[in-house]
Amino acid sequence: DNAAQEGYQQGLAQAQQEIDKITEALSDFYSYKNKMLEEVSKDVLDIALEISQKIIKKESNADKTILLNLIVDIFNNNISKENKVTLRAGIGDADYLKQNTEQIVKLTQTEAKINVIEDPKIIDGGVIVETNNGIVDASFKTQFELLKEALKKI
Repeated sequence: DNAAQEGYQQGLAQAQQEIDKITEALSDFYSYKNKMLEEVSKDVLDIALEISQKIIKKESNADKTILLNLIVDIFNNNISKENKVTLRAGIGDADYLKQNTEQIVKLTQTEAKINVIEDPKIIDGGVIVETNNGIVDASFKTQFELLKEALKKI
C-alpha cells in the first residue's frame, strides 16, 4: 500500500514537472510571438507610411487644389486679421501659388498681403505659413513626421 502511494506521489511530481516545462515553453513562445508582432508592426507601419507618402505626393502634384485647400484650412484655423502673410512653398508649387494669390485671398477672405517665396527645401504639396504671430509648418515632411509619431503611440 505504501509503495503504491509512493509511486503515485512520484508520478504526480513528474507530471507536475512536465506541466511546468510545457507552461514555461508556452510562455516563451507567446513572449517571442508578441515580440515578433511588435517588430513586424513597426516595419508594416513604416512601409504603409512610405506608400501613403508617395501616393499623396503624386496626388498633390497632379491636383494643386489640395494645396489651396491646405492653405485655406490654415487661414481658417490659425490666422486671424494678419496684415502680412508669407507662404513658403516648393519649387513646383511656388509659381502656382503666385499665379493664384488672388484666389487665395478670395477663398480665405483675408485682407493680408500675401507674399509667396520659393523654398527648395520644401517638398511640393506642403507649405510653411509665416505671420507676425508665428509659423505654421504644414510642410510635407513635418506632416508625415507628426502622423508617424501619432501612429506609433497607438
